[in-house]
Amino acid sequence: MAALDYSNDPLKPTLLELSPSTSGYEITVINSVGDSDKADYIYFDIPSNHELADIILTAYKSSDNKAFVALQKGKAITANEQNPSTLIGYTHFGPLKPEEAKGKSILDLLGGKKPAESYSLWIQQLGTLTDYSFKIKLNTGTAHDKYYSALTSGNASQVSKKIDWKELDISTATSDFYQAVDWKSVNMSLLQKFQNSGIDWGKVQYQEFSVAQYTQTNWSLVNTSQLSDANYDSIDWGRVAYKGSKSINYSQLSWSKVDFGDFSVATYKQVDWSQVKTADLTEQQYSEINWGQVSFKGTKAPSLSNLDLSLVVGSSTFSKKTAKQIDWTQVSSDDLSASALSKLSGLGVKKKGVNVAELLKPGTQSKELSFAGVGQAQAGALTTGLEDSGSGAQVLLAAVEKQPVLV
Repeated sequence: MAALDYSNDPLKPTLLELSPSTSGYEITVINSVGDSDKADYIYFDIPSNHELADIILTAYKSSDNKAFVALQKGKAITANEQNPSTLIGYTHFGPLKPEEAKGKSILDLLGGKKPAESYSLWIQQLGTLTDYSFKIKLNTGTAHDKYYSALTSGNASQVSKKIDWKELDISTATSDFYQAVDWKSVNMSLLQKFQNSGIDWGKVQYQEFSVAQYTQTNWSLVNTSQLSDANYDSIDWGRVAYKGSKSINYSQLSWSKVDFGDFSVATYKQVDWSQVKTADLTEQQYSEINWGQVSFKGTKAPSLSNLDLSLVVGSSTFSKKTAKQIDWTQVSSDDLSASALSKLSGLGVKKKGVNVAELLKPGTQSKELSFAGVGQAQAGALTTGLEDSGSGAQVLLAAVEKQPVLV
C-alpha cells in the first residue's frame, strides 16, 4: 500500500478531497503510520445538507494489531494525550478486537453520525509501521442537518420558532443539534405532538425554558428516566405540572434530586403528596420544603410512616396550624426526637385521655400522650416511674417538665 504525504502537524492537517457517490460523497483515506512517522492529521468538510454517515476500516496491515484514531470538530486537532477533552470520540482500530477490525464501521466509537461541519482525524501508531485505509461516507443529510446549519448561522431564535416538527426526525438529532436549538423559542406542544417518542429528554436544554415552554409541555409524556443530575438542577420544579392530564409521572421521578426551593404556594396546592417518595428525601430537602404549605389531611396527605417527623417538626415552617392537621394517633413517640417533642409542647399540641400506667411503658404510642395537658398527678407519676421507664417516656418527661403543670 503506497504511503501518502499526510500532515504531521495537528494544527495544520491535510485537507481530504471528496468524491461523488450515489448517496452523496465518499472520501478514501490511505496511508502508512508508525516507526518514525507516528501520526497523521487530516480533515474534511461536509457540504450543507449532508452528514457524516460512516467511517469504515477497509484495510489494515501491521505486526502491531492495533492503532489509534480520534475525531474532533474543526480544522485542527487541539487535543493531546494529556488533555483529550476537545475530541468528539476516539478508539483503537485493527484486528485486536472484532468490532474494530477490517470491514467494520468505527463511527459509533467516534461519536456517531455528525451534521455538516469540518472535522479532523488524528491517526496514530506508536509501534511498528502500519498500512491502513478508511472509507468515509458523507450522505445526503436529514432534515435535522438542514436545520442545524440554519441554527448555527446566527439566527437560532427565528429558526427554532419555524422548525417543521412533522418533517424533522428528532430521533436522529445529535447532542450538537439539541444545544444549537433556542429552546425558549420552541413550541413544545407541536414538538411533542409529532416527535415525542423520539425526544431524548436528557439532551433538552431546560435552563432556556420560559414560562411558555413549561406550560406547553405535557409532562406526563416526558421520560424522566432519561434525566441527568444536571437536568434536575436546570429544571424549575415550581413550574412543572403535578396534576391533571399533563401531570408528571410521580413514580418515575427521582424525588431526592428535586429542588423544592423552586416551589411556589401554587405548586404546593398542585402536588399529591401521597404519591411523593418522601422516604427518599434528604435532610437538605426537608429544610427546603415549606411544611406549612403541605396538606396533611385528605387523600393527598403524605404518608406519616415514610416521613422523618422530627425533621418536619423541627423545620422553621412547621407551625401549630400544621400540627393540628396531623393525626398524631398514627405516630409513635419513638419517631420523635426530644427537640421535636419539646417544640410540639411549646406549640400547645394536646392529646386527651392520658393513661399514665401505659405512658411509662417503653414504646408507648403518642395517642396516649398529652404534651401540654398533663396534670400534676400525672407529672408526679411520671417522675416516680422514670427510673423504670423506657427511653420514650424519658424523652416525653423532658418535654412535660418544660410546660406549666395544669391541675
